[in-house]
Amino acid sequence: MKFKVTAAVVVLSALPALPRLMAQGCPCPTSGFAEVAKNADTIFVGKSLSATNDSKAPAEDGAGGWTGPREEFQTRLTFDVQTVVKGKLPRFVEVVTPTGICGFSFSVGEEYLVVGMLHGTVVATDACKGNASGSDLIELRTAEIRETLQEKDR
Repeated sequence: MKFKVTAAVVVLSALPALPRLMAQGCPCPTSGFAEVAKNADTIFVGKSLSATNDSKAPAEDGAGGWTGPREEFQTRLTFDVQTVVKGKLPRFVEVVTPTGICGFSFSVGEEYLVVGMLHGTVVATDACKGNASGSDLIELRTAEIRETLQEKDR
């Protein structure tokens, strides 16, 4: 009996960490998707046209700012922006994401909802931002974002 109670307590105590576990093991903040959407500079739906790995992309400095490359490699993608949900973007935009557990895994030729921060003309994103693929999930997240942003404006 003692083992069952202890196991239940361990499982229930892990629930607050679930959002972090969902981001491929990256230590994401547990503030939730609505907060991430409110704080994002830009959110858009677009198709990934190309991808390369480089070490030139900007990186977060941990204090809300940006610095030179801190990751050995980051993936740099070119997107055809189809719908801007938040912010202003040109038709084609570069997106960077770190490689490794905190990077979001994009595939060339696929459509995505991308949530990110602007660094000059580059959109930086990662596994913690709530990016999505698949038309149903993109539609669901886009509706959620629009509702969240309307609440913010009230």
